[in-house]
Amino acid sequence: MNVLICDDSALARKSLSRTLVNFYDIEIFFAENGREALSVLAHNRIDVLFLDLTMPVMDGYDVLGMLPVNSYPTKVVIISGDVQKAAKERCFALGASDFIEKPFKIEQLEAVFKGCHVGNSIHKSITSEPYIDSDSKFRELTNIALGRCVALISDSVGDFINMPLPTVGILEPSELEMAVHDVLYRDNVNAVTQRFTGAGIHGESLVTIRGKEFAKVGERLGYPLQDANSNESLLNISNLAVSTFLRVLAELIMVSFTLRQPVLINSYEKELLSQQKITKSAFTVEFSYSAENLDFQCDILLLIDMESVKVIDKLMESF
Repeated sequence: MNVLICDDSALARKSLSRTLVNFYDIEIFFAENGREALSVLAHNRIDVLFLDLTMPVMDGYDVLGMLPVNSYPTKVVIISGDVQKAAKERCFALGASDFIEKPFKIEQLEAVFKGCHVGNSIHKSITSEPYIDSDSKFRELTNIALGRCVALISDSVGDFINMPLPTVGILEPSELEMAVHDVLYRDNVNAVTQRFTGAGIHGESLVTIRGKEFAKVGERLGYPLQDANSNESLLNISNLAVSTFLRVLAELIMVSFTLRQPVLINSYEKELLSQQKITKSAFTVEFSYSAENLDFQCDILLLIDMESVKVIDKLMESF
């Protein structure tokens, strides 16, 4: 049996392939984006395609929309961190057979192969596994955490949330200054900051919310309509986005985070920040999400001090 794993994350490809070869006698093909996957499908008889949704070059939705590429009956299984109900519904409407949430469980894989003519393997091992750096591992975990956060907001708001890939890595002072300036000085934005700490990791979130319908989003998230246009609503939306993301991330890396109260940044404080020179590098996580049918976008920049990077690197050794 031939299996294709299409995922831009090296950690996801490694984890899934290592699990599969330990239990099944199969041949595994790999693709890092949808375009590569279509090429593999066109030239090989693939029995099962494990397909991620959020990828560069060509995402999973585009792949589903272009299938089939030949007459061979390939079973398509979505395995993704984007777990919002609307995402699942779209995938099934486009022909997917199953949907597995990251991180996957072996029972879910067993269900995929149930009834397939595939021999069991006696815990084979992959002869050579590529080295995966700490940043790549952490990026995949942040992608999963972001997916859970997006699902909560999507289910509450009742709209599909576009979820781009998170950007993870160290920014030098000049780069960091540009990133912060870009976040703070976009037109018609509201900025909120919030500190967090846990297990030796110290950081601060910078959240910007924009769009004419953020009041409607606040109402649908359960905040009173009379407060929908107030600063309190902005603080509540920001806190929900950051706290949900950090809670899921904490579960994945088995730590706990404590968050301080969010604080709205006014125009005067923005001006003060613009005059401050950034002299230290920071480990950053940057992502955003926007509603498909509502005028609403939320951009989040997490700034983590460099001392915390040692802690993160240590935690990533177990993945």
